[in-house]
Amino acid sequence: EIMGDLTMIVVAKIDTSKNMHTIAGKTVDGFGNWTNYTDWSMIVGTNNAASNITASSETGKSASHRNITSDRFYILTMNYDESSIQSYTDGVLIEEHATSLTLGHNQNFAIGYSQSSGRELKGNILEIIVFDQDLTDSELVNINYYLSKKWGLQATVDSDSDGYTDYEEINANTDPKD
Repeated sequence: EIMGDLTMIVVAKIDTSKNMHTIAGKTVDGFGNWTNYTDWSMIVGTNNAASNITASSETGKSASHRNITSDRFYILTMNYDESSIQSYTDGVLIEEHATSLTLGHNQNFAIGYSQSSGRELKGNILEIIVFDQDLTDSELVNINYYLSKKWGLQATVDSDSDGYTDYEEINANTDPKD
């Protein structure tokens, strides 16, 4: 049961040829029925060139991961706390918006399934991690680095969001987590 704050991290490769699909989210009954103001999801909207993956809620507040392409895996993170929603792509903060959000409870967690027919996920998910708390910057950096190493994504992930990929920092003998 998740109440209050939430962080969801997904390592995924998304097929951008499909217009709209759901990566993961919470539903009331497991069959895709959503309630107002208590649900959250990570969905993909595509324009056949690149996708925007949006962390959203029924409150209408969202934060997007922009220009996602089909050619590689990404670490996608959405962070909810009681006052804001943030999206990170490969360790870099992309969007943050103020919101007033209370997450629901007693809901089913759906992966690759949507409340709307035809919105099932087309892509590959390597890993999903869900925390029932808003992670600190340090915790996010450590998890990003762990995932970049685990899945061989150091060349594209900037775990500490300093403008240098983990690969570049390792080759320069600097810490990708500083």
